[in-house]
Amino acid sequence: MTRTRKLIRVSAFALGGAAYLGVAFAASAMERPPLLLVLAGMLPMAALAVAAGWASRARYAALSACAVALVLLLLNLQRLQDHVAFVYFIQHMGAMGALGLTFGSTLWAGPEQAFCSRIAAFVMPGRLDAQYLLYTWKVTLAWTIFFALSGAVSVILFCWGPVVWWSFFANVVSPVLVGAMFVVEYGVRLVALPSRPHLNLSETIQAYQAYRRG
Repeated sequence: MTRTRKLIRVSAFALGGAAYLGVAFAASAMERPPLLLVLAGMLPMAALAVAAGWASRARYAALSACAVALVLLLLNLQRLQDHVAFVYFIQHMGAMGALGLTFGSTLWAGPEQAFCSRIAAFVMPGRLDAQYLLYTWKVTLAWTIFFALSGAVSVILFCWGPVVWWSFFANVVSPVLVGAMFVVEYGVRLVALPSRPHLNLSETIQAYQAYRRG
């Protein structure tokens, strides 16, 4: 029963994510999308912002900032509708930049402190040896490069290409590439560290969530 519930939850998350990306693609590719489509695309990001504010140590300040942002949004719906592609561009670049910094800023402290090393050490039984830590450092580097390249391509397409090309890259190609990165890394890990325990994608996400809570 637990496995069935987990499968349902993962499926619902995947469908919800696909629906959001579809709305984002449609809204950002149109010259002037319907207001309802714009608001539907903004809703998940607003919910994430409120959730992050609620979990923040400075809860009241963060929630107040969310409230101010909501008021400004409601007062500028017309402008938002006219420049929705730019809003989605800022969201995409913000996500790529934040993730790139999260991973990249941990590279300089050595293999043991790399972001992927920390997550692996948090959930793996026993102490990780030097070979495993060197591998997770390389994985952290690979993700850092991926986010940097994705951000660079996003800027190039948005500034010098048709907006529909940028929207397709940001809302379709990028998520597919993220999934492909997970699959390829898992395959490489099986070859590079054949005798070690391995986390699948679902377990990796759960490990990251546990790491953040811990």
